[in-house]
Amino acid sequence: MVAAVRDDPALRLELAGTFYDDRPGRASVRAYRRAELAFMRWQVSRGVLAPPESARPGSGWWRSVNESLLRDACEAGRLAAGRPGPASGPAVARWTDFLSAPSARTWYRAHNASIVAAYLEHRQLCAAEVPVERFFMDVAMARLVCVHALVIRPRLAAGRLAAAGGGRAPDR
Repeated sequence: MVAAVRDDPALRLELAGTFYDDRPGRASVRAYRRAELAFMRWQVSRGVLAPPESARPGSGWWRSVNESLLRDACEAGRLAAGRPGPASGPAVARWTDFLSAPSARTWYRAHNASIVAAYLEHRQLCAAEVPVERFFMDVAMARLVCVHALVIRPRLAAGRLAAAGGGRAPDR
């Protein structure tokens, strides 16, 4: 499924959106699609998902990270639909956890597990990027990790500032 959309940014976006479609017998995850699709639309508008042979080739790194995210979610969707076998990796297992118990916490864990794993796996592709783009990639990753901490462990992430938010933030 992912290979079929590899060289078409619009179809990548469509595939990402179908993951969040309502399915019979499964809790709705439609409310979680907005952030991911908004970021993908931004990637498409920047041209970073454009195929390598296009007049303005996209970024090998952005394409690879996006493809890993799509693959992990698609595999989890198939597993949740009853396809036999284990998850191929920890990120896919996080996505199946999300599908079985949708929440902000399980979505962030799944999404960020895919992104961080792909970021590290494809780090060598950054060498082909201009320095400002490499800096931007690192800033995007730092923001992702910061938001993840705020969602997963808000009191830990906010430190002493947690009290300014009206008392103790939950540590769940």
